[in-house]
Amino acid sequence: MRKIILLILLLLISLSVNAAYVDKLNGDGKFDDSGDFSSWTITNGLDDGNFITSPDTTTYLAGGGSLQAFLSGNNKDLNLDYIEYSVAVTGGYDVMLNFSWRKGYSSSAPAYNYLYINIINPSLSDQEVWSDLTGTYDTWTNESINLTSYFTATGTYTIKIIPEMHTNSGDSGQEQYSWIDELFLYVDEPDTTAPATVTSLGETDYDTDWILWNWTNPADGDFDYNIIYIDGTWEANTSNEYYNVTGLSSGTTYNITINTIDTTGNINDTNVTDEATTSSGAASVSFSVAYPSSGCSENYGCTTGSCTACTYCHFNASVNTISDLKCTGQTSGTSFWTITNDGDISMDINISINQTLPGTISFKLDTDNDPSGATTITTASQLLCSSIPTSSSCTLWGWADYVAATAQTTDRDMLINATQS
Repeated sequence: MRKIILLILLLLISLSVNAAYVDKLNGDGKFDDSGDFSSWTITNGLDDGNFITSPDTTTYLAGGGSLQAFLSGNNKDLNLDYIEYSVAVTGGYDVMLNFSWRKGYSSSAPAYNYLYINIINPSLSDQEVWSDLTGTYDTWTNESINLTSYFTATGTYTIKIIPEMHTNSGDSGQEQYSWIDELFLYVDEPDTTAPATVTSLGETDYDTDWILWNWTNPADGDFDYNIIYIDGTWEANTSNEYYNVTGLSSGTTYNITINTIDTTGNINDTNVTDEATTSSGAASVSFSVAYPSSGCSENYGCTTGSCTACTYCHFNASVNTISDLKCTGQTSGTSFWTITNDGDISMDINISINQTLPGTISFKLDTDNDPSGATTITTASQLLCSSIPTSSSCTLWGWADYVAATAQTTDRDMLINATQS
């Protein structure tokens, strides 16, 4: 025999629920496949149809995690007094109940097929909040019930679901069902969780009177904006992932602090900070050169009688052919030239010599103690060190190669040209 189903499906209608709503029927309060229904009380009122025990949870909670009521037979009644669930709710906030329902019958329209939803408030006042008494069948109807006016006090509320059915006389084949599944009660409780902090905060550019900071905003869906402080004083609010602080003094260090706030007004007061300094003005390029403090002697790297600190690179060989002859005073761990950036902007170092060397002699430099990759220095300026930051240094090792050189004394000036990177 074909069964006509009255299906009452209580489910979330996503358009009517925002992110702040909290489902109060979690765990065993839900009518779903995972619920055990232990928080529900089922009372069998009048039942001269299918159910004969009170309560009969095996029958009522059938159908794969659904509340099921079924009436079959001639001139039968089912008045399931209530199926109830108690839940603690904080009063004064929006409350929504959303569901869809359908009714049906097998052969002829029943005498009646009703459904009620009641709420018992903390004062034990029982109020009907929704009902369907119509003779509409085989049509799905969506309902969205605003129960805010019933949830004004804080305390324990009880939800009551009351199905009532009656079949006509003389219709022994009459059958009806009612199912309740996926029950949700949403309360728009206050959001007290602050958003996460910004990340990756750092300055990306600056000048004499401004500093540009960038960061990444938190991924929270309710993130609203950032609160910007400069040196502890409020500066601005922005939802951007950057802020350009202007009107600053040159050569001055500034501190930025960022807090985040969400659309509810929750502030994350964890301070995310960074420090940056404006440019001091016109960029200046300057440098100093240091030589080995020992290892030289008179006419062999220095010029006074008892000197040991080197003042120039000296090569001395007793043979006319030799490779990788190092500057006197230079060692594997000590470069001969240490060129330090004393300016306020990064610089490049270019090297040349003032006159061409004899063809039998070559002079070469490198930034490490490995002559195999050294650069041969000529009268043409060549880049040896690039992008040296302020207060940082470039170290240079020097070597000479003789190829059938004749005995001679050859002096050349090494020219150091520093330019802005």
